[in-house]
Amino acid sequence: MPFELWFSDFHHFFFVFARVFGLVMGMPFLSQIEVSSRFRAIACIALTLTFNPLVPDDYFPTGQNFTWAFCRFFSEFLVGFFLGLIARFALAAVEFAGQLIGFSAGISSATVFNPSQANHGSVVSVFLTMAAMTSFLVLDGHHMLFKNLLTTYSKLTPEWFSLESPLLNDFFKGIVILSDMLMRAGFQLSIPFLLVNTVLQFALGVLGKLVPQIQVFFLGMSLQILLGWFVLLVSFGAMLLFYEKLNTSAYSIMGFAHG
Repeated sequence: MPFELWFSDFHHFFFVFARVFGLVMGMPFLSQIEVSSRFRAIACIALTLTFNPLVPDDYFPTGQNFTWAFCRFFSEFLVGFFLGLIARFALAAVEFAGQLIGFSAGISSATVFNPSQANHGSVVSVFLTMAAMTSFLVLDGHHMLFKNLLTTYSKLTPEWFSLESPLLNDFFKGIVILSDMLMRAGFQLSIPFLLVNTVLQFALGVLGKLVPQIQVFFLGMSLQILLGWFVLLVSFGAMLLFYEKLNTSAYSIMGFAHG
């Protein structure tokens, strides 16, 4: 029997591909500039072929014109993109914490290339970002993304992207709450370093008043770097655990599974 690709099959595959395409463009690792476009395209097609049989055949309504198909494709792309963007937000919180830690440790001027953002960042920020991305992959965070992508077909109706839909309003409210939570989390990650730096600067100020002959500036810079790296070494494991919980909390806020 010859293979036949019916229009209804293509219609279903096309919209599943839109949601998968959004996820790939928003999630960590695959959305990086170092990943070639050819590899991303292959990943999108492979994931679409995997998810296509799992999506109900009657999930996507049929339309009659190009405008309807474009709006449907855009809405499906947004679902996948924001799903991947949640994980990117958690990674951005770690990067923000790294910037604050580098500033408090006195090494913010030491920069290296950051592959996740395609620009230069502080050594601590790049180190924490790469460690967080590695732990994300090791702990099967990408599996959590794929599972939540499949969950969206049961939690969101095809008509969610409309002005009359309450899901659209709740969706963007969740994005605002999520952004606020992740920025606060980035600051919380850097609190131990800020406290240590504050105590150190206070102690050096007192020492400089008591013993004016001591070169407080040169002594303080060395101690600041030394204490900064020591606190990072002690708290590194706890920071990765915090990042893992941050990921699961972010997805639970948006109503998705933990993993």
